[in-house]
Amino acid sequence: MADFVDRYRQRVRNRLSQTESEPIGRMAEVLCFPSFHAETLLRVTEKSDKTTFRLLTFSSRLWYSEEGKEPRRFQETVAVSADQANRFWESMSSLNPRALCPRKAFGLDGMSISATYRQGESESHFETWRPAPESPEGEYVGLIYRLAWEVVQTETSIERLEHLHQYLQLGLPARVIEGDVKCLRLFGSLTSLNESALRTTFESLDRDDPLLVDMTNLEGMGTLLYSAFLEFSPRHALLAWAVSKNARQHIELMGIDNPILFDSVADAAEWLRQHQ
Repeated sequence: MADFVDRYRQRVRNRLSQTESEPIGRMAEVLCFPSFHAETLLRVTEKSDKTTFRLLTFSSRLWYSEEGKEPRRFQETVAVSADQANRFWESMSSLNPRALCPRKAFGLDGMSISATYRQGESESHFETWRPAPESPEGEYVGLIYRLAWEVVQTETSIERLEHLHQYLQLGLPARVIEGDVKCLRLFGSLTSLNESALRTTFESLDRDDPLLVDMTNLEGMGTLLYSAFLEFSPRHALLAWAVSKNARQHIELMGIDNPILFDSVADAAEWLRQHQ
């Protein structure tokens, strides 16, 4: 079994590793192996006077594929602004990543991470499983993950970061996105452990604002949360829902009175604009 896992991990590295075309001054990278989602690599590189961020992933999890029938590879590469880069590298230096050596731990339903830090000719590695956010190795991963949220733009990249959120134990899987239509995006899986944070988030939203609840990347929800949604929904005079297939089933089972449901965020947003 160990040999099979080693071969699998090497297949992931071979497909996701990106050869850099210029000499690297510094590099911070995490290769993530989540149990139930596509493997994803996050890399920050500094070359001469610029910093670049890359996200590389697959269209589906490589673990389930056969050699020769592998999922599509996806990459997003973006330039990091000077201010963002300075903050990132200062925080990374303060963490002293070359000294990180966590105790190895492995499990079944979580995420193992292979991390690399390079500075000049010096390179260090460590591996960890489901690191606590407050641990040194968790903070290393967190610095890269938070920078990713600042710079990525594509739908695939955003979905992958949302998938990683639950494995990194970062709390309620939700974001409030401001714009001409305010959006509450709920993603991943919601459990009873999220109830307090979910209710707090619901309470924080202005009841007079038109609101789009985006659940297009929601994979599951505990039924104990239905009461929170039933209390939240009538508070907003203008409310539209963009839902995945699973989310639609939950909304229908809740018994919300005449919910306005759409399959896409764009359609839900357009309906709200027309009814403001």
